[in-house]
Amino acid sequence: MRNLARTSLMLGALLSASGALALVAVGCGGDDTSVGSTDGSADGTSMDASPDHHVGKDGEAADAKKHKDGESEAESDDGGESEASDDGPAVDAPTLADFPNTVNTAWCQRLADCCDGNDAGAFQLSECISGFGTAGWLNVSLANTKSGHIAYDPANAAKCLGDIGAMSCGTLSSTAIEQQISTCGQAMVGKLDVGAKGCTSAWDCAPPAYCDNFEADGGVVDGGTGTCKALAAAGSPCQDLLSSTDCSEIGNGHPDNFCSPGDGGGAVCTPEFANGVACNFAFYQCQSQICDNTTGLCQSTTIFSDPGDASIVCAFYNTPVDAGP
Repeated sequence: MRNLARTSLMLGALLSASGALALVAVGCGGDDTSVGSTDGSADGTSMDASPDHHVGKDGEAADAKKHKDGESEAESDDGGESEASDDGPAVDAPTLADFPNTVNTAWCQRLADCCDGNDAGAFQLSECISGFGTAGWLNVSLANTKSGHIAYDPANAAKCLGDIGAMSCGTLSSTAIEQQISTCGQAMVGKLDVGAKGCTSAWDCAPPAYCDNFEADGGVVDGGTGTCKALAAAGSPCQDLLSSTDCSEIGNGHPDNFCSPGDGGGAVCTPEFANGVACNFAFYQCQSQICDNTTGLCQSTTIFSDPGDASIVCAFYNTPVDAGP
């Protein structure tokens, strides 16, 4: 399965693994908390939010509020302890090096809180975190935070974590996912222009662009560095069958194309499907980024947590790893 679960319906994808760091502790009541490191230093260049980076489907940029002097409302003087907007709980921004793992942990911790309320002891948090594999929630783990090619915005990092911590228990909407794609994507922005060499993932490339360091067998990174290239248009050949980073920015549906195996064997950038269209249980095929696990259709909402159901998400993670089926 490709770049992890973007929603809790992708349990199969959540079982292919890599680790994480600090925790978010936000109950279903939305209590404020801090996330990750309070050290304000970032292993990268602090930057203002790019107004044209990771815009939503409606064409609007992320709603990072600005003061008249141009600074982000969430940004503190030291660039590290940034608060999220009023939309979510106040959080501290981690360092750039910690950001991807903190995002993955925040998502799992929010699910744990929604599944078990204030007593999340039964929830297999580490198992959830390890299930994010090499890509991470919203593909954040693809970023090589030590590359030196990523500019970091602590304000949007804090807003991203606040948005995750404020996710509604029960139903997750396409709107909430789009907001996270926008703010989390603006926390890390590549600095290499199209044509520049030395990238290790699309995160190193100034958007919208991708890194061409794929092996010929479809999206598997060859372990070396590549060259930043402009995104392929719909109908054009593509390689990244794992994350679609060559068809959409960071593989998160902007523009709304994905890399699909062609009928003749060659992969092609293909427009994502509208709601109601069959999606073969693959979220990346949907404009909404949600493929419902019960209907197999693109939909605008899905189940994020289901503590009252003994057979789906919460029960899955409340079962000890070695307890068997």
